[in-house]
Amino acid sequence: MFEIDDAIEPLFRRREKLLPRVAKAAARDPNGIAAKLAVAAIEIHPDENEVMHRLLDGALRELAAMRCPGCGAHLVAGKGVG
Repeated sequence: MFEIDDAIEPLFRRREKLLPRVAKAAARDPNGIAAKLAVAAIEIHPDENEVMHRLLDGALRELAAMRCPGCGAHLVAGKGVG
């Protein structure tokens, strides 16, 4: 069990270091927007804020369902966080 804790701790520190960089990064296309929403939905655990998590997850699902009116291609890849 201690080995798992030792392996997880650096990952948590790395996440804390990278999260502000993700927040500052500008999305360049709909996939970038979806990626930032996915990070937010993952960071906001449903047990801590169910409404906000559902809001973000729903936005991701709606974005994933959208298609280009010109060619019919999906605007983004993915289906939400779940």
